[in-house]
Amino acid sequence: MAKSNAGENVIKLRDIKSLTADFGAIPDGSQSAADMLAACQAAWTSALANDHDLYAPAGTYTIGDASFPWRQSGTPATLLDCNNVTLYCEGPATIFKTASAAGADVFNLNGLKNFHVRGFPTLTGTISGTTSGSNGVSITNGWDNITLEVRALNLPSLDKTTYVDGGKALTVQPATTVNACGTLKAVVFAQGCSEGFGYEPDLVTAADKTANMDVALFATDCYIATKSVAAAASGALSSGISSGFKVRGFAVNCQQDVVLNRMHGGTVDMTVVTTKSAAARRLDSNGVAWRASDATVIALGCTYAKNAQIKVTGDKGACDTKVSLGGASAGSSGLGGSTQYCDIYLDIAGTGGTADLAAVDSGGNSLAESRLVCTPVTATSIPSDFYTLAKINSLSLIGDTCGSYTGTTTGLNPEVPFPVLWAKHDRMVTLYIGAYTGTSNQTYFTITGAPATIRPSAAREMLVRVQDNTGTYAVGVASMGTDGVITLSSTVGGGTWTAGGTKSIAAQSVSYIL
Repeated sequence: MAKSNAGENVIKLRDIKSLTADFGAIPDGSQSAADMLAACQAAWTSALANDHDLYAPAGTYTIGDASFPWRQSGTPATLLDCNNVTLYCEGPATIFKTASAAGADVFNLNGLKNFHVRGFPTLTGTISGTTSGSNGVSITNGWDNITLEVRALNLPSLDKTTYVDGGKALTVQPATTVNACGTLKAVVFAQGCSEGFGYEPDLVTAADKTANMDVALFATDCYIATKSVAAAASGALSSGISSGFKVRGFAVNCQQDVVLNRMHGGTVDMTVVTTKSAAARRLDSNGVAWRASDATVIALGCTYAKNAQIKVTGDKGACDTKVSLGGASAGSSGLGGSTQYCDIYLDIAGTGGTADLAAVDSGGNSLAESRLVCTPVTATSIPSDFYTLAKINSLSLIGDTCGSYTGTTTGLNPEVPFPVLWAKHDRMVTLYIGAYTGTSNQTYFTITGAPATIRPSAAREMLVRVQDNTGTYAVGVASMGTDGVITLSSTVGGGTWTAGGTKSIAAQSVSYIL
């Protein structure tokens, strides 16, 4: 048994006081919203003053048109030190709820540090007006050393045409705060929410912060599972800044899984799971479109990410586009508008009705100086724009594929079926062309019929061994066109063929880049 002697350091355990037994909260529906709010306020005031934790037993704590009191008011100039007060909850059976006309976030952690929520309480709410929706947890005006374990359920949101207001399980909105933006660790279960986890910084302000957000997310039936979105920078930015945004987890039956716009230095690792139709994923729990002006079902929409690591895997099922990747306006940042210096891995099954992998060109800005690894289940080709030499990308379409096709020779008599074998590794295609000799009746010689999967983005020329009515072989040119037609020339200089006698091609292998 441990003993304590005079003069020795003694560890003092923190007291835990109950919202119900110690402060008079009655979470059975019989207490008015005003009295419930007063009980929670008394508990919070006591915890800060007396250095004890709080316990919320199972029940529904409804406070009406307000946010729960663990917050500061207004726009604080300093962070409130909560002395590591922890709110312990009895799992999802502990329900915190707001009921408002104009929207009231359940937990608005405004300007706090050293505060913690444990036990995965349920955060939910209702609204009766059309002004604003309600978020589960909103973190505003700075933060540090915040840890959260929460479950957000069917939070009310409003379609504001160009965006969705409210309904976010966890949203971090530091604006232009002078306060620190430090460590946030969270485990979030979001069901039927407009967003699971989102970050909306002012880029110039955020550049001076040392944010470290680490979120494990399980988003189900949401409009957007996770996002990091910012307006164009109002001033210059360093090329090496980092948002500190890190999210990993699962997006199940969400309309859009990962949305990134002007994200600097983030890490995303999301697995997509789909069991519902695209039409069903466009609707909230009330059967209403999340956002009528945005019906796009997509796994990853990334426009302008810098120094980021992005991994999206899983199955998106039927969708509009699996991935849109490219640029956006750089504003006054002084940086290019491309997604740049990123490491991106895509392994996404499903069927994109419009495209599997689409390039987003914003004034010539798309993907630059990045590594993109894409599996064949994601897409059968990578946008040609990404291959532009000046963009210096490292691109890999994983997996070798091979096949054959039967082309048709032209310029000979008779025009006969002509078998060609092919193999493709990433962007490199190798053809095996069999030997053929025929009677020449034209000054051209072609082989038609290459399938779309091996057609290049621009005509590719290869040296081949041919014979033009001379009895000896010479070096000619084979040009694979974007239409899948191989055009053969009788000399390196592109000479035409003799329209008489015989002409032939030797059996050989040739290679080109898509």
